[in-house]
Amino acid sequence: MEMFHVKPRWLFLKVITCDDGTIGWGEPVVEGRAQTVEAAVKEIARYLIGQSTTLARILIALEDYAWNNDKDPSFHNLTLTVTPGTIFNGGGFPSVVPSNASAMVDIRLMPSTSVDDILKKIEDIMKTIINERNEFYRKMTFNSTSSARLSASITIKNQLPAATIDSNHPLVLSCVNAVKKILSITPTTNGCGPANEGYMLIESGIPTICGFGPIGGNVHGVDEWISIPSMTQTVDIYLDIVSNYCQLFG
Repeated sequence: MEMFHVKPRWLFLKVITCDDGTIGWGEPVVEGRAQTVEAAVKEIARYLIGQSTTLARILIALEDYAWNNDKDPSFHNLTLTVTPGTIFNGGGFPSVVPSNASAMVDIRLMPSTSVDDILKKIEDIMKTIINERNEFYRKMTFNSTSSARLSASITIKNQLPAATIDSNHPLVLSCVNAVKKILSITPTTNGCGPANEGYMLIESGIPTICGFGPIGGNVHGVDEWISIPSMTQTVDIYLDIVSNYCQLFG
């Protein structure tokens, strides 16, 4: 939308409605109040853009919401994290109002986090914003029976629960003791992430240690690296763990 002032008191509105160049013109003016009407049109315009701006409002609301500070002693310095809009899709042409839009929200759960509570809050935020926008459209059409123009829904792409193993579990202690024996250092025991298959094994009753291997860094990056000498040390550590663990349950 573009607006043009024509002296002394006229205001013209240009609206491009589709990609083939279809243009509509109007004169949204009250005699002698062109600037006031222009401000009103700009205020109304933000409600007329459609699904993509509605989705943007939802994402901002999710970002601004004070989520519970869920923590767990196994995951030091980590907490429940909600990151809205890691992927955003909507529209196909610069001059066409999108009829639909979608966005990905990345949520990192803690063991104490209630998935149902998280989804309920997201649904509440979506419902509030959708209702506000649809109520505005209803008033604009002067038809109290007009159907809702906007809707929203949630699709869960992946749901990987956080899982922990007790820090005093025999497997954990075997790992700690092996590192002490081979490297003469005392390792710390922390949770790791952001995601791996360990939760499937732990939840099935199979003790599992994740992120325990050779020295390295920048995992999955273009400059990922690993210390060659630490690989031979890791073999010795694994051998000691297996030997000790088998003796405990042999």
